Amino acid sequence: MVLVIMPSALYQPAFQLSFTAIYGIVMFHDAMSIHKILSDHPIVRRLCHMVATSSIAILATLLITSYHFGVLSVWGVMANMV
Repeated sequence: MVLVIMPSALYQPAFQLSFTAIYGIVMFHDAMSIHKILSDHPIVRRLCHMVATSSIAILATLLITSYHFGVLSVWGVMANMV
């Protein structure tokens, strides 16, 4: 819908980052079922989901972030968890 209303949003870093992060999370959603292997404990399962989701979003947006901002975030996973 955003591109239909405002096609120039395609060139904005905010759109590129959010689209790429969501795409990465959706594409690797099945891979996040690893929590079934690790534990049946609900806290461990939630922690695995948080780390996996954050890691996937950071890895998916790594190239776009470095291109637009010239920075690679080392603390991104921890900052997203907090």
